[in-house]
Amino acid sequence: TTSATITGLNPNITYNFTVTAVDGSNNESSDSNTATGTTGIDDEKIARLRMYPNPATNTLNIEIDGELDDIEIYNLQGQLIREFDPQGASKYPANISGLAKGVYIVDIYNKKGQKSVVKLVVE
Repeated sequence: TTSATITGLNPNITYNFTVTAVDGSNNESSDSNTATGTTGIDDEKIARLRMYPNPATNTLNIEIDGELDDIEIYNLQGQLIREFDPQGASKYPANISGLAKGVYIVDIYNKKGQKSVVKLVVE
């Protein structure tokens, strides 16, 4: 078994890669694939993030010690359902009325480029 580590990758970039295996008789086997997304790089989390109430019904309050840049709500299939532009506010009341009951993923970005991902339950 051989492993390799690739460094210097950036999040949210699409990378194409090919893995080639060669046995002792010089027989080659290759497989190609594409990776898109965070490529295993740890996102720096937003400190002192508060999101309430959770579970929520009509309004989801998001607060940070700093400036909010973007708020995205995804369903569990990865589809963007809602997006909010808090325009640098430190507290933002996101209107989630009309969202179907269920579980969602909320991506929260601040103006420093940091990101936190939080599970949201809508009742």
